[in-house]
Amino acid sequence: MLNSSFFKLLITLSNKELLSFQEFVLAINTKKKVPNRLLSYILSQGTNEAAWKNISIEQAYLATFDQVFSSEKHRKKIFNTLSELNAWLTNYLVWKEVDQSSMWRQYLLTKIYFDRGLSDRFNKSIEQSIKLIKSGPNGFLQPLFLMMFYHVSYFSSTAIDLLKSSKLKFALKKLEQFYLQTRLRYIGELVSRNNLREDNQDFLIPTDLLHSVGKLEYQENNYMQLYYWIVQLSKNRTSIAYERVKHYFSLTSFIDKEEEQEILTYLLNFCSHSIRKGDFSYIEESFNLYKEAMEANRLDLRLTTVNFLNIVSTACTLKEIDWADYFIDRYRIKLITGEGKDFVLLSEVRVFIERKQYENALTSLINIKSKLFHIEKARRAFQIKCLIELDENPELILNQCFNFLLYLKRDKFSSQENKLSYINYIKVVQKLQKKVPKQELVDFVDTTLPMGYKSWVLEWLKQLK
Repeated sequence: MLNSSFFKLLITLSNKELLSFQEFVLAINTKKKVPNRLLSYILSQGTNEAAWKNISIEQAYLATFDQVFSSEKHRKKIFNTLSELNAWLTNYLVWKEVDQSSMWRQYLLTKIYFDRGLSDRFNKSIEQSIKLIKSGPNGFLQPLFLMMFYHVSYFSSTAIDLLKSSKLKFALKKLEQFYLQTRLRYIGELVSRNNLREDNQDFLIPTDLLHSVGKLEYQENNYMQLYYWIVQLSKNRTSIAYERVKHYFSLTSFIDKEEEQEILTYLLNFCSHSIRKGDFSYIEESFNLYKEAMEANRLDLRLTTVNFLNIVSTACTLKEIDWADYFIDRYRIKLITGEGKDFVLLSEVRVFIERKQYENALTSLINIKSKLFHIEKARRAFQIKCLIELDENPELILNQCFNFLLYLKRDKFSSQENKLSYINYIKVVQKLQKKVPKQELVDFVDTTLPMGYKSWVLEWLKQLK
């Protein structure tokens, strides 16, 4: 958890600043109980890095949600909550630095009115903000104020009408462009998380917004085009949109590291989706993305346990074994605690298997203690692979398959698609052990998606007479 952006910022605060931050949170974010509970738990453990170092995800989840931590879904909930706390802390630091400025004080009031649904006060506060902007030196419009101003008024037509009616011609063009950019990025994030629904008017993708980006004057704005195509990629999942995102990503040089990581995730998600649909050319595509990201130091921010294993598995599928070894050695230090150690072990097992060192692989599998569903599914799949390659008794392998299927039925956290990929992998193994005719097995593999560990399955088919 200490690797999160929130903790990296939190450890820079003095005890006095920590107390002030708590007061700031209580004043502005009282309705959001989950992040408040997590913050209270963190600060109850102490007020320095040494105390926070001992906080585990499991403890944090239990304290925040009153539930026992048991899945990757729970891990994601904790890190999403940490992201929200990071946004609060960033706002606090900005407020702390500029609380004497009338313009910044006006921003804070506007945000508070917006968050609390006080529409009349919100609109009056925007009018006051415009007066402050107009009274600035030589009509200069402060870019950072604009950014924060629009942070609280993404969907406020009142704000836009007021700005237009105020005839701020000196700033309107830049303002409109900045508004389009930031709103496109926001919408891209929503679409990627499947938060846009047809029945929710607040989050409909406005067609006029997307048409605006098609204007000739915006064709040269790489940043705007990048997020326009991210929205298209998340909506339609086409290879054209994917290539466009890659193209504009390569042309946009001023993106910060965290934003780079978000865009990399969009691209990798598309590759995973395409692979699950049977387009295996995207295995190499995703590997190249991982390689480029590692060379550009983009992997460090969000290298989760699952990503770690996925990267190694992708490299092994392409027989890039030496690169997989190098990756494990370089990044294992990031996963040295808790279940992270078991993900490193699983990754090493994957390399053992590709090197045909099946005895070593089985020995390492015995040392994996975590019962997380993601770990346990991979462990069982790897164990079956090793038993087949060691030519163990078919009855033993079929028994392992039967127990694996029972285990998958108890898995309430994984997606149906994920579980189905394992089930289909098990069915192939069962058919192999029962020695069904080769053509029957080939037909099953050719017509069945999703298929877990497809490269192994294809190797087995090649070996059949």
